[in-house]
Amino acid sequence: KALDKGDIELNKDKNILRISQGSAKYDLALGVEEDFPTIDTNNDLGKFDAFLIDVNTLLKLVRKVEFASSADETRYALCGIRLTSREGHLEVVATDGFRLSLVNSPSVPLENVPGVTIPRNALAIIKNAFRGGQVKVVMYASKVKFIGVDTTLICGVIEANYPLYEGLISTNGAGISVKVETAALMEAIRKSLIIGETKDHPIKAVLSGTNLVLKSESVFGNTVQIVPVEATTETEGEVAFNFNGRYLSDVLNRAEGSTISLKLLNDKVYVYDDTSINLVMTLKV
Repeated sequence: KALDKGDIELNKDKNILRISQGSAKYDLALGVEEDFPTIDTNNDLGKFDAFLIDVNTLLKLVRKVEFASSADETRYALCGIRLTSREGHLEVVATDGFRLSLVNSPSVPLENVPGVTIPRNALAIIKNAFRGGQVKVVMYASKVKFIGVDTTLICGVIEANYPLYEGLISTNGAGISVKVETAALMEAIRKSLIIGETKDHPIKAVLSGTNLVLKSESVFGNTVQIVPVEATTETEGEVAFNFNGRYLSDVLNRAEGSTISLKLLNDKVYVYDDTSINLVMTLKV
């Protein structure tokens, strides 16, 4: 990066690589060639399946859910993005145990496969390695290949049991549901968090008729925000629950469409937009 634009000259002398450009010269020590791992790009042992997808579409799916993956390395199995299939199409999932985000891509056919989990730190490499066009994604038991026009990226997967989340996203029509404008709810949560002591400050929500009332209090004071909602299921009286304000904000920041559907069922808040299913665990305060 320190060199100027233009040609450079490379010369190898035993274990030294000399880089020259004009009056600038750099001598770099080389490693032992035998220490570099052997990569067999043609070995298909353990192959699950493969699919073609536009790079920008893949990155959009990843960005949609990656916020929900865990950054806690002690929860190794959750520190990545899950690629799997549902009903013959690609499904992308992330969860940290407190929230979950799932998006299905009907435009990408993929038959039933066991699924693989790509580590968080590999995602940045994928974003930088491919600038556009189609990429072939080949899934194996221990690795994933991303094959572009002139670049092939091979990354290991997280070899740990991923949580069985399917039962969590199947609510079978139960629960209390409302529709709400995405922007209005985002703004109400933002204002509620201002009074909080941390970004993860809990917010109390009370569903009362056609209003969702958000209440937040701390040593700095308290606030009440009222958001109009459209009830899609019948409720008797008020329904109250607590949630992590940042967690729900993360979901709303990636929501598509002007409105979302909220469903409260047991100890979970479900958020549905035009393309994804999300859930956030409620809090006991």
